[in-house]
Amino acid sequence: EIGGTYDDAFEIAERLADDALVCCRNTGVNPFTREGKKTCAYEIAEAMAWHVPDWVIVPTGDGNILSGIAAGFLDLFALGITSAIPRLMAAQANSADSIARDWTTY
Repeated sequence: EIGGTYDDAFEIAERLADDALVCCRNTGVNPFTREGKKTCAYEIAEAMAWHVPDWVIVPTGDGNILSGIAAGFLDLFALGITSAIPRLMAAQANSADSIARDWTTY
């Protein structure tokens, strides 16, 4: 735990990753983590016998999990495995509200 915001934690993680022995797996800078998040959509659909729910509420920090789950459901639909794409709702903690803050500035 750090004293500060999500943005503070992000900056600390990036600074630590300046060391060649440290890999920054922060989802905001590592594009490969999004691919792994797609499996959440696959697992939800499989658990529901390939019928997707109307809505999926996704815990969201910087949006990586949200976009990964969306991509997973789009894949399933494009392949004809599911017949619909659920609506996604991002849920953010007040201390990690980067999307909410960015959305309200526009």
